[in-house]
Amino acid sequence: ADWIVSYHLTEADADAGMPSLADMYQNVDPASQTVWVRVEDAATGCHEIITITLVVNQLPSPTMIAPVEACDDD
Repeated sequence: ADWIVSYHLTEADADAGMPSLADMYQNVDPASQTVWVRVEDAATGCHEIITITLVVNQLPSPTMIAPVEACDDD
């Protein structure tokens, strides 16, 4: 409750505190994108800006596994 956190496309937007990204955000660059995070003290209004990199990995594709055979001698 003491901190207000918002996410932004540019450093200038983060510094201004608006516009912030929607809760359901899709990367502009599908593989990796840097966004700016504004963390503001709710009591004083002081804020700090940091960056985070969103990385989306492709889903792995399954590979076929050779059948395993075993013999039961008894």
